[in-house]
Amino acid sequence: MMQRMRIEALSELYKQAIQLEYQLQDDTYTHRFFMVRSNIQEVLIVDTYLSDCVHMNLLSKSNGYDKRTLDFITEKVIRQYHPKQIILDRIDGFTTNQIQAAGYFAKGDHFQKVIDPDRLKMEDMIFDDEGYIIHQGKIKDVTFGFFNSSRNGCGWIAAYNILKMLGKEKPISYCANSLSRFSITGKLFGQEFFTLYHWLRKEGVKAKLSLVSQRSSIQHMKNSLCGILLYTHKKGSHYTSYRYFDGNAVHFYNAVYGSRNHFMDPEEFMKTKAFLPVAMLIYVEEV
Repeated sequence: MMQRMRIEALSELYKQAIQLEYQLQDDTYTHRFFMVRSNIQEVLIVDTYLSDCVHMNLLSKSNGYDKRTLDFITEKVIRQYHPKQIILDRIDGFTTNQIQAAGYFAKGDHFQKVIDPDRLKMEDMIFDDEGYIIHQGKIKDVTFGFFNSSRNGCGWIAAYNILKMLGKEKPISYCANSLSRFSITGKLFGQEFFTLYHWLRKEGVKAKLSLVSQRSSIQHMKNSLCGILLYTHKKGSHYTSYRYFDGNAVHFYNAVYGSRNHFMDPEEFMKTKAFLPVAMLIYVEEV
């Protein structure tokens, strides 16, 4: 009971959205001011939109922010404007490593992020508040092998999410197309487990394997940063990416299509979601 209460509390904290938002418009620009607050963080964001580009200033008197905060801010700006690029003119409270891990690169005296064209074509509901893919069923325009990804794209989706978590984000089409070419039977049956593992290693992920045993997979989930779980439900096999939080809370992505803030204890996940008592895990212990 205490564990479930803690997971629910973490999920509720994770849902915290914008507390203050104000927008001004004139004939040329859109200016917007909004603030992100939580129990440990507060940052004021000022952005200006012009010709498919957002110039953004992150203003704060404190440090201690992380990549997740910047991912959240970036995703909100994408949903608001659907720009082709975001430029950070001023950044307070974030380190260079955190900014680069969120997909920005240095250009002159500012940082810039080019928005993936495939992201701009997709419905916002396909992504969560940090930009991770959570609704495979709505992806119609990205193919994997001979089919669209709503049918057999769970492998590349899990890989995309993991790369983003680790600060190694790649374009959506790159993940789908590269894995499709890398796969032997994936064009028909979906992504093979071992080719997915080797592809992640090729992309610089320090991935490890746990095979067959659910108990082993659960233990490794609790002792890792993130990973990809292959399990079997009543409709077939499925890949879901996950990220571990302290206290046995695991955040699952695209396990239940469209489910935001899907926090579960790994034992409960296996008990309620897995149809067969076997599982295979790709897990990451360090970046």
